[in-house]
Amino acid sequence: MAEVDRRTFLKVAGSGAVTAAVAGCTSQQPADGGDETTQEDGGTTTDDTTSSGGGDENEMVYMAVDALSSIDPAKPGGATDYSIILNLYDTFLYIGGGEDFKTVGNLATDWTTENDSQTWVFTLREDVTFHDGTPLTAEDVVYSMKRALRLKAGPTFLWLDVIEPENISARGEYEVVFDLNYPFGPFFASLAQFFVANSSVAKENEEDGSYGEHGDYAQDYLGNTPAGSGPYTLESWEQSSQLVMDAYPDYWGGWEENQFDTARVKIVGEDSTAKILMKQGDADLSSKFLATEIYEEMSTYDNVEILKSPQLFTWMFHMFTQKPPLDDVNVRKAITYAFDYEPVVTEIFAGGDVAQGPVPIKMPGHDDSIPAYSQDLDKAKAALDDAEYSLAEINDIEIEVMYTSVLAWERPISLLLQSALKKIGIENVTLADTEWATMLDRVTSKESTPHFTQVGNTAKMLSPDSYTFGMYHSSSWGKINASSWWTTDELEGTLEDARRTASQAERFAKYKEAQQLIVDGYPSLYLANPPYRAARNTNLGGWSYKGLLSYDHRFYDMHRIGDGRAK
Repeated sequence: MAEVDRRTFLKVAGSGAVTAAVAGCTSQQPADGGDETTQEDGGTTTDDTTSSGGGDENEMVYMAVDALSSIDPAKPGGATDYSIILNLYDTFLYIGGGEDFKTVGNLATDWTTENDSQTWVFTLREDVTFHDGTPLTAEDVVYSMKRALRLKAGPTFLWLDVIEPENISARGEYEVVFDLNYPFGPFFASLAQFFVANSSVAKENEEDGSYGEHGDYAQDYLGNTPAGSGPYTLESWEQSSQLVMDAYPDYWGGWEENQFDTARVKIVGEDSTAKILMKQGDADLSSKFLATEIYEEMSTYDNVEILKSPQLFTWMFHMFTQKPPLDDVNVRKAITYAFDYEPVVTEIFAGGDVAQGPVPIKMPGHDDSIPAYSQDLDKAKAALDDAEYSLAEINDIEIEVMYTSVLAWERPISLLLQSALKKIGIENVTLADTEWATMLDRVTSKESTPHFTQVGNTAKMLSPDSYTFGMYHSSSWGKINASSWWTTDELEGTLEDARRTASQAERFAKYKEAQQLIVDGYPSLYLANPPYRAARNTNLGGWSYKGLLSYDHRFYDMHRIGDGRAK
């Protein structure tokens, strides 16, 4: 493919180019398909009034707080990974923004179901090319899903028991067939988590030269080198520092003059540095993971607006239920009632709600009958009296609380837990400040998982499934959002039944049954559904909250207002 000067390309494209990745994808989710994805509370969208041009250098700068761990499209481990992969790769389906969130077309433009919704047939766009210029076809989709299923990482828990690799096939050059094991209600919505890679490039970089069940699927190569069709290509990557992407001139969505030539993701671990960069007009968008008081200070800057919206996000402690003394439900119940939840919402997050179970309050399918927990020391001590362990036996065990200080609120919340445990006589508690990559690694085995893991779970799709099946089905164990290592036969049966239920109303009823079974088992402390907050430069346009993890960081959807950043 011949090199094309970016500015020349933009001038040729002009205002007639398509400005949104979902433009032209008019198909809507069929009534007999997966989850209905309307989001009642809507989203927050910035002013779209623009002027052409963006100065001599139209660069987007986003400040992430945690380092990148992988750019493998099948193995994202955290928010920063997703933020970058969403720009280097295209998702199979996408999420529309605004007040009416829906799962909409992207690489796939049309779809039908067969065999009582057990078989899904998708028609692909025919104008998509990978960054090396080769066309994206059905074979790439087939390879990418088979690869994801065999690697069993990232969002793959959504499909592991749903479809076998051999039941994915191409029906022509631009038609893909997924023959599911059973009619899986959330299947359509789940495909917003499916990234498609260039199969030819991946196969060429198989280390052992074999493709198939026992191949390595080019993990080393794709972990460091993208092979996508997304709006941006990788220009440079400095580990734990920054990653720079350049606009892909031949992107199928087209470009307009005020979209970003370059997107730079800077790893900014210090809140003070984030403040300086925003105040000086050296950054466009902050992470949502800064301390509340930092947003409050930045709200006083003339060139900064604080974005705020309800979000689909649960903050919690997972309790490792297979390690003494947390293998006793009464110990877990005592801790649940000992914790003081109000300061988390009113002081640490300064907004949002105390969580009502594992599923965020705003998520369709949330069980509103589940009450939010509140501190009750009498109930806590009564539960501890019923435990199989004596207090002396509990204090013979060193209780480890794992968190990362990269996020400003995690240490204060860990201190609240330590204080709560002390109030019921549990004093042998160690706080372990841990790097995010190490946290991900430790929870992959029962031997290394600590007693408590502090973590947040942002929605991966518009369904309760990732907060129920994704956290408490045994097939999800070994991932950070399932680090309680807890389930029951009844719960597993209920979750599997919910997945097999085609009717949304009936499916949501089963997910509500599952939510009650989960809270009755006390596997986790559900602390809060915090609000979304981020700081944006007032000359950044097009940002919107789309509900799913890092979808608000797809830089192609954004543009420059005026000439450069506001100072």
